[in-house]
Amino acid sequence: MSKTPILAIRHLNKKIGKREILKDISFECYPGEVFGFLGPNGAGKTTTIKVVCGLLSIDSGDIEICGTSIRKHYEQAMKHLGAIVENPEHYRHMSGWQNLKLYQNMRPGVSDERLHEVVSLVGLENRIQEPVKKYSLGMRQRLGVAQALLHNPKLLILDEPTNGLDPAGIRQLRDILKQIAHGQEAAVVVSSHLMSEMELMCDRVGLIVNGEIRDVKPIGSLIEEAYDGSTAFLYRVSQAEQAVSLLRGKYPQIAASVLTEQEFSIRLKPEATEEYGTFPFQKELSSYNSFLIQSGISLYTVTESQDHTLEDAFIRLTDEGGSQIV
Repeated sequence: MSKTPILAIRHLNKKIGKREILKDISFECYPGEVFGFLGPNGAGKTTTIKVVCGLLSIDSGDIEICGTSIRKHYEQAMKHLGAIVENPEHYRHMSGWQNLKLYQNMRPGVSDERLHEVVSLVGLENRIQEPVKKYSLGMRQRLGVAQALLHNPKLLILDEPTNGLDPAGIRQLRDILKQIAHGQEAAVVVSSHLMSEMELMCDRVGLIVNGEIRDVKPIGSLIEEAYDGSTAFLYRVSQAEQAVSLLRGKYPQIAASVLTEQEFSIRLKPEATEEYGTFPFQKELSSYNSFLIQSGISLYTVTESQDHTLEDAFIRLTDEGGSQIV
C-alpha cells in the first residue's frame, strides 16, 4: 500500500446549530484499497461523507484529496472525486447511455471511449440503450457508479450503496468496487450497515461512534482486537431489552447487548469465571438463567457463539451507542 494517501482527513470538526456532530475526525485512505466507514445510526458517517464531498462546510480542520486541500483549492480537489451520496438520480425516461452523455457534457475531456469503458466495467453493455425506467434497482445503482467514474477519479465514495439490493446485486456491486480499487489503484470509501458484506469487501475499516473515530484497522485486526478470549452466548427470551436491563441491575459488570426484540448476547471471560466441572461458564449462566426466570422473563434458548465476525465486533465495540447524532 502506498504511503501517500488519496484522502486525508485532518482534525475535522463540524457543528449543526449548537450540536457537535464531528469531533476531531482524522483518518486516511490509500490507493488500492476499499475502506469501510462503519458506525451506528447517527454516529456521523453521512455527515463526514457530505463534508468530504463539499455538501457541508468545514468548521475546523481540513480535508485533502490527492494532496489538495478542499478548503484552499476546492475545484481542483473535486476533480479527483466521484461520489454517490444516498441514491443516484437519473432521468428515467432516457436511456442509460443518454444519461451518461449528459454527465459527459459536464466533465470536459471525457471521451465516448471512456463511456464504453465504464459501461463495460459495471456490466451494463446489454442494457445501456434501454430506458432507465426499465432498470432494476441494482442496475440503477451500477449506472450511478458508472456516472461517478466517468472522469476517472482517484477517490470514489459511496454512501449505503447496497440499500435495497438483492444478494446477486450486492455481490455484483462488491466485485465492481474491488476491481476499481485493486485494479485501478483508486481509493474506494464505502459506508454500509451490512457488516457481513463489508467484511467481504473491505481491506480496512474506520469505526466512528458518537462523532469520534474509535479505531482504524485492517478488518482482521479489528475483529481480533475486539475479543480477549471471551465467549459469547446468544439468548432468546420473551423481552430482550427488559432482560438485559434486569441483568445489568443485578450484575453491573455484565457485558450484554440487545440484538432484537427477543434476542440478546452476553460475553464471559474465562479468567473471570470459577470453573465448574468441564464447562467453565456453567455457574455464571445458571445464576443468570435462574435470575431471569424468577424475574418473569421467559427463557427459550441459550446457545454458545463460536464465530468471531465483523458484525460481532461491531456490536461489541459500539455497544454504548452513537444514536444521538444526526
